[in-house]
Amino acid sequence: MKTQNTKQHANVVAVQPLTTFHKEDRMKKQSSTTLRLAILVAMVATMALSAVAQNNNPNQVALFRWWPANQVIGFSSFYDSAGTAHGLSRPNGMAFDGANIWISNPGNNTVMKVSASDGRFLGSSNVMSPGALAFDGQRIWANNDNSNTVTVLRASDGRPAFQTPIQTQSTPKGLIWDGWTMWEVTNDKIGRMLWWDNGGFSCIVGTPSSGNTGVAFDGNFTWVSNSNGYVFKYDWQCQWKQTVTVSGGPVAIVYDGTAMWTLNNNGTVARITPGGTVSNYYSVGGSPRQIAFDGTAIWVTLGSGGSKKIVAFGGNMGTVSATVTACDITGSVPVGLAFDGASMWVTCPTNNAAGKM
Repeated sequence: MKTQNTKQHANVVAVQPLTTFHKEDRMKKQSSTTLRLAILVAMVATMALSAVAQNNNPNQVALFRWWPANQVIGFSSFYDSAGTAHGLSRPNGMAFDGANIWISNPGNNTVMKVSASDGRFLGSSNVMSPGALAFDGQRIWANNDNSNTVTVLRASDGRPAFQTPIQTQSTPKGLIWDGWTMWEVTNDKIGRMLWWDNGGFSCIVGTPSSGNTGVAFDGNFTWVSNSNGYVFKYDWQCQWKQTVTVSGGPVAIVYDGTAMWTLNNNGTVARITPGGTVSNYYSVGGSPRQIAFDGTAIWVTLGSGGSKKIVAFGGNMGTVSATVTACDITGSVPVGLAFDGASMWVTCPTNNAAGKM
């Protein structure tokens, strides 16, 4: 059009407004396209940031951990500041004290303390047949699986906090801190242990059925998993409040801030609402061992099936989002789990190893 108009009009000034108009039009179109592109980029960025916020633990964001949790650092030994190696011996239970990971070693009757940040060995304490561990803000509580007792250690130096272990009356199975007292579940009992006056129970009662496997606390009530297909709910006075029937036989239980989750013998996890109703079952695989929560996802150990990460919230709830080779050893059998605020730790007793995922 410009060429034709130039031929029809000898006066350059006559065609100049038309030329300017087209330039302005092109500039407007380019500006509009740029604006639309900028809006699209902003929308994509917002969606990406939203996905990060929803799918990453805040500590992972803070530490720039953008890779998926499907990698593991394996440990067969932990080294002290002098470079001396300290091996694991059938490691089982674990607990996190805010800075360090504590690992029970029933193979050599010790509880080991290592730095969560770099895996440096910090010390060990003699504890007979240690199993499940828990932290109360100042002390590490360790179940003594073969002696029906609980040993309490000072987290600061690993020395005994009480003069003698606390008697549990039957085989101890799990520990959970409620902010004031430590709950112990045994094969057939549930009770609250004191951290003062050399320990002891403020209350302890028998459960409706033997076969207890684990314990969890929701801020108000304590929940006990039972392998016979039940979850029992108790108040702070050790008074029974409710029994929830769970198919498959729960072997472990954990709280996600909203609901209880059990890992079951039939290869599923069950989600239990605050009201005590099983909202759904999700298939995860056989040989279940332990269950834990990392702030956004549920983790389970499944014997030779490795460790699996399960979506805990949203539309994809119950979906397995990652399967990890535990302890970085193919064919290893993972058992214990503990979350350190950024990474999930796992133990592999038969391999005398541990892993940080």
